Order: sequence, then structure tokens, then C-alpha cells
Amino acid sequence: MIKYLTCLLLFLCCCSTSNTEELVRLKKINGLSLVGTQTVLNKQHIKPIIAVNASWIALSPFGFVPALNSPKVHYSVDGQWWGETIEGLRVINSLAREQGLKVMLKPQLWVKNGAFTGFIRMENEQDYVQFEKEYQSFIIGFARLAEELDVPLFCMGTELQNFVADRPEFWSALIVAIKKVYHGKITYAANWDAYVNIPFWEEIDYIGVDAYFPLSDAKTPEVHSLEEAWKPHKEKLLAMAILKEKPILFTEFGYRSVAYTAKEPWAGGAGLKEVDLLGQAHALTAIFNVFWKEDWFAGGFLWKWFPEHAQSGGLEDKGYTPQQKPSEILLQEFYKNQTLK
Repeated sequence: MIKYLTCLLLFLCCCSTSNTEELVRLKKINGLSLVGTQTVLNKQHIKPIIAVNASWIALSPFGFVPALNSPKVHYSVDGQWWGETIEGLRVINSLAREQGLKVMLKPQLWVKNGAFTGFIRMENEQDYVQFEKEYQSFIIGFARLAEELDVPLFCMGTELQNFVADRPEFWSALIVAIKKVYHGKITYAANWDAYVNIPFWEEIDYIGVDAYFPLSDAKTPEVHSLEEAWKPHKEKLLAMAILKEKPILFTEFGYRSVAYTAKEPWAGGAGLKEVDLLGQAHALTAIFNVFWKEDWFAGGFLWKWFPEHAQSGGLEDKGYTPQQKPSEILLQEFYKNQTLK
């Protein structure tokens, strides 16, 4: 407990320049990306989410791809975790709605051995035709579920830049097919270095960005330096929002609690072996300060949050979750200062 309080006091002192009271009060998507688990959830698992004043959660059932060039998409496989099953999604959505939370349903692919989905690319036309058929079946099935559950936001893909670049006609046709069965808002989660090349932003409701932008080579970057580093990225995001006349949504954002956390946020950088709670808190403070006050910015989903709160995170944890770290208190206070949506 003493160690925790020491870390918290250090964090609050170093972040004293942050003034969330000056932020424009806007309705934002103040979200958390909820990890699917084997555990059957109940309302007790939702209470910590409410306690940090989140207003949305993202649910991400996975389909599995055997290799980067495989046309197969497997779902409902043996061993699929309860939180990713249709039954589990129905239960979690119901629990969330009971507590006033909104849901983004975000089905996405997982390539064997964790290979990056952006590198998925078929080797011939026949394989691409099959892959398109299987991916559409995967996505439309969840779009129908989103409609059934009255989910207000549906994400039709995550970090699939090769697939998008190679087959733009497929994606436009997929959007049409989704809109036939689902009547809520639609987004797509583009990787931070690929969102400018997505051809279909005009056809959906939000420009979705997984916001793992590289910002700093510092071991423990300061808030003001991170805010400065955000400026060129922010300008490009604003330009895209104006060009496409769509709001920007961070479909994922987050930082590991490790040294050099803002160097390569998608991977954690060179400091994976060293815990740095302050670096995580600084990086989150900066992203909140830079974006949440902007009218053209819709909000975002923090990656990630585990339902088993008491067993998650902690002062020795090196992962993205803010749970039981100084960043949890930061998140609680910042989301509290936003108008809940």
C-alpha cells in the first residue's frame, strides 16, 4: 500500500500541469476495450468499469486465420472463450445495458502465432475470392447480432491494410451488405500508419484509428513533450476529418506501463523488461489533453480492460491495462470530467 501511494503521489505531482477543468464539455465515447475471457461474467464484473466512469465498452470476438496467406477464417472453434461466443456476447451486452453502458461490437481476426493482420495477403485470385466470402460471412454474422442486440456501433474490420488496398471493391460491397442487416453506426479500425489510405471513409460513420503513434524516445517522457509530439499527427487527423467530413474515433489507444512506452506503443519498445507506471500515466494524460477537447474527435476505447479486476494489472504489471495502477485513478478522474454519453 505504501508503494502504491508513493507512485500515486509522484504521478500527481508530475502531472500537475494538466488542467482537465478547462476542457470543453463534450459528449465523448469514453470507452474501454473489454477482454473476452473463459469466465462467465455477471454484474460484479461490470462494477469496476462503472467505477472509472467509462460510458462505452468494446467487445472483440475473434476469428482465426491459419496463416497470412490463408483464405480460411475459423470462428466458433473448440476452445473459443465464453466472452467471445454468441451466448457470452449476449450476456455481456445485457449486463452493460443494465448499467447504462453502450457497446461497440468489434469482431476481428487473429493470425496464428500473432502475426500482424495488416500483412494478410492472398497469393492468387482464387484464394482472394474465397477469403472474401469467408470474411464477409464472419462479419455479416456479427452485424446481424449487433442489430439483434441493438448495439449502437459496429466495427467491420481491424488493421487489414493489405486486404483493403488489394480489394477496395469488396469493402464497398461489404458496407452495403452490412447496412442491409444493421442500422446503427459503422466504423473501421485502421492502423495508425494506414488510416490516410482507406478508400471508404465517406461510406461509413467514423474514421476509426488504432492510435499507436510513435511519439518519444525518452525512457519516461514528460506530458508537455508528448503533447508537442502529438501536434503533427493531430494536424493530419484533423485534415482527414475535414476532408471526409467524418469525426475521428480512436478505436484503440493505450500504452504499456513500461519504460519507453511512447516509442513504439504497439509493441512497448525497448523497455519491456522494466516497469514504468509514470510513463504510462504521462502518455495517457497527453492523449486526453490533446484530443478530448476537440469537436471533431469522437472519443476512444482504451486498450485494454480485464473483467477480473481484482486479479488484473497491479504495480508490477507491464501490460496496457491501467487497472490497479496510478493510471486507473487518472482514467477515473478524466472520464468523470466528461459528459457521459
